[in-house]
Amino acid sequence: MNFFLTIPLLFAIFIIITTKRRLFSINETQLIEKQAFIDRYLAGESVSSILVDASVSRRTLYTWIKQHRNQSSQSKELSLKNFCVLENKVKRLEGIIEILQTADCTATSPLGEKLIALEALHGQYSVHMLCEALDVARGTFYNHVFRNKKDATTYATRRKELSVKIREIFYDSDQIFGVQKIAAVMKSEGYPVSAAIVLELMHEMNLVSIRQNSKVMYLHE
Repeated sequence: MNFFLTIPLLFAIFIIITTKRRLFSINETQLIEKQAFIDRYLAGESVSSILVDASVSRRTLYTWIKQHRNQSSQSKELSLKNFCVLENKVKRLEGIIEILQTADCTATSPLGEKLIALEALHGQYSVHMLCEALDVARGTFYNHVFRNKKDATTYATRRKELSVKIREIFYDSDQIFGVQKIAAVMKSEGYPVSAAIVLELMHEMNLVSIRQNSKVMYLHE
């Protein structure tokens, strides 16, 4: 390269680098000043007092304050959102662990065994959680339930067994116990059943708690 062309080129590069450094230094200084003014405002100092020794306009200062508030608000919303997401994940994992501990099979068991186990737990946990725990497609599980719900021997036998137990507890309590209490007693005696199933079977057998019936009559008087 020609020596006389090299000198101007090097000089131009030097000017560009120097200018960039100067601009970076100016921007860094402005950011420091900006944060200092915002900190003073957050500490309780008035805008008028800050503007006495500030090299910015009132409008600029208010713009900085507004930007800071928006950033803080977004940060808080993001943190709350992350907390809720993590909380839901923990609950889901806890439910999956309970299912794996309760089920009579594992995720590697034959599909037929897993479907029977899921059906036995249906109503106590969400279908999403049940299927995820035993690695079964939700569509497969729904097809199994809808196909067998009316005629499956396992389903009918279980409902009959639960109905007998519900009726027994109900009359042993002199017809006082309601849905929640009966469900609690059954769980304590080894019957994993949800309050929704107890309510459904009590309706089928026309069993109504005396207390609940008295409450309804009182409200209509």
